[in-house]
Amino acid sequence: ALDPSNAGARDCIAAYQNGRHQADEDAGRLRESQASIWRVIAWLETPDAGKHGQALAACLRDVIVISNPLHPQAAALREAGETGAWAGWVPELAAYKKRIISEPQQVEDFSSNQEFVAPKPVPLPQARVQTVLRKRNDRGESASGDFALVDLQMSAAHAASPATNPPFSLAIGSDDAGWHLTQPARMLQKLLTTYHEELPKGVRVTISGREFEQSFRTEPPPPPSAAAAVLASASVTGREPEGIIIGQIDKAGTFQLPPGFWSQLKALGPGTGQHLILPAAAASWLPSLLAMENPGFFTDYEVLLANDFKHLLDLSAKTPPAPVAAAAAKFDEIRQRAGNQELRSYLANRFVRQRLGELAQEAPYHASAAMLFTQSSGKRPTLIVRPVLVAELQTAIEPMAWLRNPDRWDFSFEDMPKIGETYELCRSKVDGLEKYVDRTDSDLMDRARATLVALRTLDRAVKARGEAYLTGQAIQSARADFIRLHRELVAELAGKSGESGESGEKP
Repeated sequence: ALDPSNAGARDCIAAYQNGRHQADEDAGRLRESQASIWRVIAWLETPDAGKHGQALAACLRDVIVISNPLHPQAAALREAGETGAWAGWVPELAAYKKRIISEPQQVEDFSSNQEFVAPKPVPLPQARVQTVLRKRNDRGESASGDFALVDLQMSAAHAASPATNPPFSLAIGSDDAGWHLTQPARMLQKLLTTYHEELPKGVRVTISGREFEQSFRTEPPPPPSAAAAVLASASVTGREPEGIIIGQIDKAGTFQLPPGFWSQLKALGPGTGQHLILPAAAASWLPSLLAMENPGFFTDYEVLLANDFKHLLDLSAKTPPAPVAAAAAKFDEIRQRAGNQELRSYLANRFVRQRLGELAQEAPYHASAAMLFTQSSGKRPTLIVRPVLVAELQTAIEPMAWLRNPDRWDFSFEDMPKIGETYELCRSKVDGLEKYVDRTDSDLMDRARATLVALRTLDRAVKARGEAYLTGQAIQSARADFIRLHRELVAELAGKSGESGESGEKP
């Protein structure tokens, strides 16, 4: 409006003043206009936009929450109150009038005795850790039921204008990641203020990683991963972390198991001795790895259990406290001495067993030492716990999901062979669990077997020959039975795991 060449702005103002302004009746065009403003705000909030761009972003936010009140981010911004510096941008009219100065003013020159105070160095400019996340596409939809080990990076730098002394700020994702990452970033920043007395002023921290950003493109967004919380803390303390961290942090700083924990653990595959830090609640799950004859997991990874967020920071530090470093050195020596020996034979050595027992007693959080000591003492568990069975059965029946497509009640010639293949694949997985299942968990196995029988009946019905109307009735009846049993099984497993199913399918 202050630009003399901007006739469009003046016409718009005149239309408002004279009551002639007409709102755009094209809802699609209005939505696109509002969306473009949200995108502009996201860029203006970045350090590259500078202090003036960030000031403009604050004003735009104040306007858009009124113009677009149903946007998911609008409610939180309204609660935060008006942040734009509206007052004083354009001086009062009196400021433009000529002033009569009776006598020259003596202005003291402070330039000679004022020194520029350089900002304090950033505590830790960069850091990275690893975590396990479900694979998702760019829209946040689960691309498959698989999890993958991913890198998570932290970068910290001074804001564009350190002289203005802006407050510490934390962002999740790249500049164009979108508004949906604002809420988890605020939660992490609030967590930092709880655990650290002072956050470094003028420092902007960004936690990024493609898979990590995609994991938040869901409604509602999941709690931030513990790995992100560790990186955020490192930016404040300068304490560099390392290793693989699996778990979630809530707003109170509680370190807890994430949904799909067992699948995340299995997604790790063979390791090279990395530190793997898990919540203390994982202790009841780990013996099932021994039961399923995988003691090598505890030499592939040095598994550590953290009781809380502070303990997590100690265990994940690249330079940990002396007791943690001493325990790590002892375990590394035990592991190195194994060389190329077969692990079970090596663990049978009474001296190895003794050293593992001593380490497990000295460092109760050292799960690898405790599990390998259990393996070496001849007390290896042979049965898996019920939560592990639930997770294994969810994975075993996952290939069946395509048969429950509600839009299709017939099968093409290409589909028919797949039914038998799906049955064989799922049957082999369920049968493979048989020897690890406690008698008290037979109810879940019975349901899984009943679903498999229904699938085999459907396969036979599809392959049967005869009158079309008779075979068609048999197929529809068999499919209805299978869908009912599969739905019931998925619902029961989801209820016992506390989530909608590892297959990604809602009951």
